[in-house]
Amino acid sequence: MFETIVFATDLSFTANGVVSYVIETARVYRSKVYVMHVRTSEWGEMQQEEVERLKDRFGSIPHEVVIKDGDVKTTLLNFVLQENVDLMVVGTHGRTGLGRVLLGSVAEAIFREASCPVLTVGPRILKDETRTPKISEILYATDLTSVSAAARRYAVSMAQENKTV
Repeated sequence: MFETIVFATDLSFTANGVVSYVIETARVYRSKVYVMHVRTSEWGEMQQEEVERLKDRFGSIPHEVVIKDGDVKTTLLNFVLQENVDLMVVGTHGRTGLGRVLLGSVAEAIFREASCPVLTVGPRILKDETRTPKISEILYATDLTSVSAAARRYAVSMAQENKTV
């Protein structure tokens, strides 16, 4: 069901915990992963080292690192359309209140506007990069509209593939 996955990363420490979920999902679905970073500031040695580390972590999982310049939301959403992406995975920083108002939420904007399902991974997940995540429960939130009914098939597929049903 998910032939292509985009892992949108800001190359931060918070994003490290998300990688295990991307790798496990790609393994389960035999997906190709686009590891994508949208550059909004200067590129330094630290960012290049993180890209190399990510390449190593994905190992034998089919993947491609994509670095683009531009507005994060627009660049990611355009890429999803161009590559006919089946799933986008983003980490969230978990900002609330004034921090969220002042800094905005790229993940929320992507979640609302993406043409594919978006899996968001929160900031409180375990940071143990050696641990293989196991999805044991799927929460399918619905407002009983046809749009959320369309999301049901993805929730069911993930439950079946992860043997949670």
